Amino acid sequence: MDIRPDKTAHSPIIERPRRAAYLFILGLCVYMGVVWYFGWTDIRDELLNADLPLVIASAVMILIATWARVGKWRYALGSGHNAIGLFFVSKATGNWTPGRLGEFAPMAIRAHRTPKIGAWIMFDRLLEIAVTLALGLYGLAVIQLLTPVQFGIVLSATVLLCFVGAYLITRRSFFLKLAERSRPESFLYKLAMLFAAASEEFYFFLRKLPGVAAITVVTKCMDLFAVALLFQAIGYRPGFALMSAAKCALAIVSFIPITPSATGVPHGTQAWIMNTVADIPYEALVAGIGLEVVVVSVTFWSSFGAASGRLRAMAQSS
Repeated sequence: MDIRPDKTAHSPIIERPRRAAYLFILGLCVYMGVVWYFGWTDIRDELLNADLPLVIASAVMILIATWARVGKWRYALGSGHNAIGLFFVSKATGNWTPGRLGEFAPMAIRAHRTPKIGAWIMFDRLLEIAVTLALGLYGLAVIQLLTPVQFGIVLSATVLLCFVGAYLITRRSFFLKLAERSRPESFLYKLAMLFAAASEEFYFFLRKLPGVAAITVVTKCMDLFAVALLFQAIGYRPGFALMSAAKCALAIVSFIPITPSATGVPHGTQAWIMNTVADIPYEALVAGIGLEVVVVSVTFWSSFGAASGRLRAMAQSS
């Protein structure tokens, strides 16, 4: 399976394999260091005593959520855009890049470097962020990590940020002016022109907002329930609200350029919140998060393999 990007595209948002390997090694070293610090014996015991049927149920739920997202891309883009291949290339690259900019990896393939594809990736990214923040705020309110006043301030700021982001993205003139002030043929110029073209496509996806928003909410909730099941498998019940808050914090940290998900650092935020609120021992958290990473990786990459035919079609089309 060889997906060759357009050799003329030198966008820094596309992660190089060597850098991805470094991130994987860094993440593995971080996790092994944590295992050594808390003691392998206790973590091993947690894993050996895991309820296998619950682990399988969690994996099935994550698998269904993954393919539901594939269906969302197919519904949004319509036929003739190889939505399945685009989804897996985008998501496979996203975890390895700062700020998840690798989700724009499909734009490196000449046949798919269109305003519509760029607009959809931006649209879906904003929608996923909005739902993650909404569920995170719900979780923070339920577990009372925020006072009512703090919750109101954060909620208002989040809503305002979403509206401002949506407003700016649909302002084609803003990106054209940015391009005019940039050096021709520079990366900033090309990015601004792409956003200018993509801004017009946003209105197309707004018509499909009810459907794609519903799928996004359902799949996010399925992910949270699936992770809660994994912790239940090792004897702990974190609850939906706590998982919502913990995963929102993880998403925010993973968005920071120096701490993408592959480094393993964002999971430390998840563990800290779960330990602080539910007093779950760190040994159990290391075991549960490790189990989660394995289950998510197996389900995603098995799905990636199942979609190999679509991926080969993308390679040929480029």
